[in-house]
Amino acid sequence: MAIDLMIMPLSRYFSGDYITPAMRQAWSVGASYKILTSEGARECPPDVPLGGLDATSKRHAALPELIESLRLLPFGIPDSLWDEASDVEPCFYRLELSSLEMLLEEAAEALVAKPSFLGRLVGKKAAPSHFLSAEMFLPVPFSEHFALGNTLTGSVHTAKRELESHTWSSGARPAYEHWIAALEDAIALNQPLVVDM
Repeated sequence: MAIDLMIMPLSRYFSGDYITPAMRQAWSVGASYKILTSEGARECPPDVPLGGLDATSKRHAALPELIESLRLLPFGIPDSLWDEASDVEPCFYRLELSSLEMLLEEAAEALVAKPSFLGRLVGKKAAPSHFLSAEMFLPVPFSEHFALGNTLTGSVHTAKRELESHTWSSGARPAYEHWIAALEDAIALNQPLVVDM
């Protein structure tokens, strides 16, 4: 299993209007690239986006509805919407699994704000971390994560602040460095970051 951090407009991600480095690598050595779907394996022909030949047209057709949906988001997000029509080349980061496991294990201890004894007595629960909870991160600062459809969504800025607030072990460091680089790219490009498994 591979875990990739992908920085791109949500319209591009949802429509499959992108080609990953793994796809390019397979094609460069003459291999086919297949993805598993609920209908079985599907081969992606060379230089065709993950979503197929019509991925770009699907993306453009879906833009008005997606933008309208994004305008309904909480926390002032609609006031800071990014450019969903952007044609900026997506960025990809592949995470090394053993380092990521260490980072997640350490973060579970370091980033979960546990309530005080009195808080626990009155039923308060631990405050969830954006980094640990979210699968999609928006390039807008906000403090509480929320569900966007079935996807827990956090803030790129909050996740970066959480990760930078601690010192991580040497084993967790490679995953940490990839996460920070990806979050910085998302901020610089003003685009969402999606965790793809």
